[in-house]
Amino acid sequence: MASGKIPVSTSNKYIDGYIYWTSTPDKDNNRSSVTAELRLRRNNTGYKTWGTGTFTIVINGISKSVTQKYEITYNSNTLMVKNTVTVPHNNDGKKTITIKAYGNISGTTLSSSSASGSAVLDNIERFNGHICIGNRWRDIIDGYICIGNRWRQLVEGYILVSGKWRKFL
Repeated sequence: MASGKIPVSTSNKYIDGYIYWTSTPDKDNNRSSVTAELRLRRNNTGYKTWGTGTFTIVINGISKSVTQKYEITYNSNTLMVKNTVTVPHNNDGKKTITIKAYGNISGTTLSSSSASGSAVLDNIERFNGHICIGNRWRDIIDGYICIGNRWRQLVEGYILVSGKWRKFL
């Protein structure tokens, strides 16, 4: 599981926050479930910012917007918007995505907020190697095998490692 946070810039120096993100890999399908949430707080006591606002979070190009009433107080870490998306990894099992968020509460000193950053997801190991079929060694690259000058996708594969069968696709 990978996780991180991305700092938020706002129009009010007394309001700050982060995008917090986590990802859970799905090794069998070479993808991850990524959850990101924008949280804001006031960093000074005795004040609050409240009203109706709209906040958007974008995970790997997929956006979600929420319009509702908010109240931000000292150290409140108020949840502004949250989303979960499924992100496919590259053929090599690696993936870096961009997460961004923005929004405002109209009629307040929080006229704008924005954040953007990269999230490096857990690497999902893919099997590359060779297999012997019909007394001939053939390459396996990212789940594909070349047979008769044609690449074919392996749907499921097992390999014997230290006396145990392990799924590699």
